[in-house]
Amino acid sequence: MSHSKRWACCAVLSLTACIGRIEELPHDDGGSVTDSGVALDGGETTDAGSPATDAGHLDAGSIDAGPFDAGHVDGPFGSGPVGDAGSLITSDAGLVFAWKASAAIGEWARIPNTTVPGEMGDFSGMALRETGIIEIASLANGGHGGNLTDNSVKTLRLDVDAPQWVVRRGPSDATGWLPSGASGPHFRTDNRPAPRHTYWHTWWVPEFNRYLIFGGRFWGQGAYDYWKTDSFNPDLNDWEPPDTYPDSQGFKLITFRNPVTGIFYSTQGSALTTYSPATKTYAGPVNLHGTGTVSRGGNAFDTKRGFIFHLSTGDNFSVGGAINSAKIDPATASTTEITYSDSPGWVDFQAKASTFLGSNLVYDPDLDRYYFYNGGSGQTQKIYVITPNATTTWSMALLPVTGLTPGESGGGVLTKFVYVSALRSVILAVAREDVYFVRMQ
Repeated sequence: MSHSKRWACCAVLSLTACIGRIEELPHDDGGSVTDSGVALDGGETTDAGSPATDAGHLDAGSIDAGPFDAGHVDGPFGSGPVGDAGSLITSDAGLVFAWKASAAIGEWARIPNTTVPGEMGDFSGMALRETGIIEIASLANGGHGGNLTDNSVKTLRLDVDAPQWVVRRGPSDATGWLPSGASGPHFRTDNRPAPRHTYWHTWWVPEFNRYLIFGGRFWGQGAYDYWKTDSFNPDLNDWEPPDTYPDSQGFKLITFRNPVTGIFYSTQGSALTTYSPATKTYAGPVNLHGTGTVSRGGNAFDTKRGFIFHLSTGDNFSVGGAINSAKIDPATASTTEITYSDSPGWVDFQAKASTFLGSNLVYDPDLDRYYFYNGGSGQTQKIYVITPNATTTWSMALLPVTGLTPGESGGGVLTKFVYVSALRSVILAVAREDVYFVRMQ
């Protein structure tokens, strides 16, 4: 079974030209960055545990008053400025850098010399950082028939004129490590985490100023759940010690975050689970109930309306299955089915839905709409635009696009498709290709 973010800058600086390589930062035990080759996934995906039972509603009060509220984050970019002095200011386009300046709205374009690490194709995702800087990150991606040796961390700054991948920490010694979740340790002999399928699990947590991987699947001899929460400190360019953060106690598939409260959510097993950075604790799972069907992944938090929107097909791990479309009240775990008015976009979505897996959904608060992207065969240019309203019948359209045709996201696009508000653009990472983007304004 296959898996599948306008402010003024004071000056314009000339930046060093990108020379199309991956720069490596110093660390304790370096090593060259290697590509693990094409990911091959022939294992059977299993769900960890039976569906959760309902233990009551999640929050008896408002979204900001319940037990899952981590407090307020100081704005979408935290307390520090984002961007270099190389940015240019336009009225609606957000920050503009050299790689973005000539692209038209709706045009698929590349960021030159930004070849995505191969291990990101191994049923793995990336993290988006929007506090202080704008950056995407690949952390310990791999597993199963793909990368089993390289647990390196690589990042790409987007708020510069010439982005370039940087190795924050190279791979650690794998000598004596057994690549299996059943018999092998979660950590290498140097106590740094092993690579695994990260799916939607990799996130920037501004409350900690850390990158976290909320578990994953520990591939090698088969499908085994990986409950460990691993953390990487970008100031020290190193992983933190094991068990710095609590285990997830199950395959939670943390797939989205409320950027206002900082709370993370999972809809694994038709149940809602949360993680609070304020308390470093998980809460739930609590059964989802109502008229809407929900699966794993395919979630976005609507900061204007205060609810979760879910759109996926089947179990979102394999092809086939019905369309799941619902809004979720995070306070009560109740779901409401969302239907769509007749349109060419909705007709196309229905026709292709049986081929979707590992899709992602993001919310654009600037234009108040959602973007659904799958990236499978014949779908790599297609971005479905969902426009909400006060009813339960919304509209869906295909974004008119021009330009390049990205390669397929064979292991699922997962969190490799993101919206960056400061850039007014979506960013797409496809393994072994330059990073793609589309301006929305």
